[in-house]
Amino acid sequence: MADEEVQHVFVYGNLRPDAGGPQRLRLGSSSRGEAAWLLGGRLFCVNSRGRGASSIRQAAVSLDEPGNAVKGYVVSASDPSDLSSLLHHCDSSEEHQGFDRDVVEVVTEAGKRVAAFVYHCPQVDRSMPVHGGDWMSHPRNL
Repeated sequence: MADEEVQHVFVYGNLRPDAGGPQRLRLGSSSRGEAAWLLGGRLFCVNSRGRGASSIRQAAVSLDEPGNAVKGYVVSASDPSDLSSLLHHCDSSEEHQGFDRDVVEVVTEAGKRVAAFVYHCPQVDRSMPVHGGDWMSHPRNL
């Protein structure tokens, strides 16, 4: 599927609409979100600014992880300019290098299969996996 045909973004960490932080995607009248799963991906907690008091815990996905899944939201854009805004927000929210953007298939809670952009980290630090694949149920005070 060509990138220009994709009208969805899969978010799984601090960008999720149900996350409480300032980075979360705020859904407006031109976009909507639906809970979904990325099958075959694995979620990790990474420190984006090193260790210690100044570190920021961030979610990162590794693709090609059979037997694992990541819970998040598929955010739909009503037109290409809305999608461009969503991608710009996601691009500017990634605070460290190493994330790639690709198209994957996600499955909504209603069972619909959707092609969506996802940000993933091929060289992720695998030392802190998020068990169950749900960032919102991951203890932040490790």
